[in-house]
Amino acid sequence: ARWDGRTWQLERQYFPFGGIPMVMGLNSIFIFGENDLWVANAAPAHWDGTAWQGFNMQGLFSGYSTKMWGTSSSDLYMVGAKGSIVYYNGQTWQKVESGTTMDITDIYGAKNPVTGEMEILAVASNMYHSRDRRILKLNGATATAISDSGIAVPLQSVWFVPGRQYYV
Repeated sequence: ARWDGRTWQLERQYFPFGGIPMVMGLNSIFIFGENDLWVANAAPAHWDGTAWQGFNMQGLFSGYSTKMWGTSSSDLYMVGAKGSIVYYNGQTWQKVESGTTMDITDIYGAKNPVTGEMEILAVASNMYHSRDRRILKLNGATATAISDSGIAVPLQSVWFVPGRQYYV
C-alpha cells in the first residue's frame, strides 16, 4: 500500500526472480529516499526510481526476512528466520554468521555521539516456544553475542541511544 499524503493506494508490484516477474508478500521494508527503496521476503528487491532489481539469496539466507536496517544502500542488513543475517556493501551480499538458529526478529543502529562509531544490535529468540534469546552486536559481516544477563524472557525488538539507554 502506498500513501500519497491523503489516501492509501493498494498496488501490486512485480519483482524479478530468476528473470521472471513475480508478486511476493513482503515482510520488511526500508526506505532511504523516494527512489531508494528496499523490500524483502525470502530475498530482497531494490527500487532505484526506474526499476526493481531482485537479488538471489540462495546459500546466503535461510527462511524469510523479518527486518531490514542500514545507513544507505551500500550499508544494509537483512535479518530473519533461522538465525539468518546478510550484509550488503553496495556491490555484493555477504552471509553473516549469527551463531544461532533462533529467529532474528529486529535490528537497529545509531551513531554513538561520543565515539562517532555506529552501534548496530539485533535480537533473536524462539518466541512462544522457549525463553531462549540472544543479543547480537553487528559490525560489517561480523556478529558477536553480547550479554543478556538479567533478562529472563524472549526478545522481539531493540531500540537504543548509544552509550546511554538500551531497550530490548
